[in-house]
Amino acid sequence: LELLAGGLLCGRWRPGVRLDQPLQVQSRDAAHVAIAIAIAVVVAMLLAGSTMGPTMGPTLGILAGVAAVFGHNFPIWLRFRGGKGVATSFGVLIAIAPLVALGAGLVWLLVAVVTRYSSAAALTACVAAPILAWYLGLPDVTVACAVLAALGWIRHHQNIGRLIAGEESK
Repeated sequence: LELLAGGLLCGRWRPGVRLDQPLQVQSRDAAHVAIAIAIAVVVAMLLAGSTMGPTMGPTLGILAGVAAVFGHNFPIWLRFRGGKGVATSFGVLIAIAPLVALGAGLVWLLVAVVTRYSSAAALTACVAAPILAWYLGLPDVTVACAVLAALGWIRHHQNIGRLIAGEESK
């Protein structure tokens, strides 16, 4: 849902360009709006799900959040070729562990400002999130963050290669 919402609202369809990459389709502004939509939709879905009653428990919300990221990264209608899941993961963290989201967001911002590489910032924030969750004593969130961090690093394998080679765009 969030993949389609962000891509359809912010991008124009062009052959060969995926809907989850509005920066390739239009502009930085469109990309920022698509990222905000991705975060907002995931937060709304998880918060709406949390109103289903106390019997669901927080673990179900965490699992639903991880499933949302996997759904974003591997959507059936795009032949399992989706996004990298960073904004979606951030939306999940906002809903399930706001302090972890705040810390990871600050790490992302610091690295982005210093290096000017969004991919380096995302990879660093992915590493920071499970460490912050562990430090805050949130074992279920720590595991979820570790899974999402591993997925984020796997999805960024091409960016990592370009960063190492000095060929990554800023």
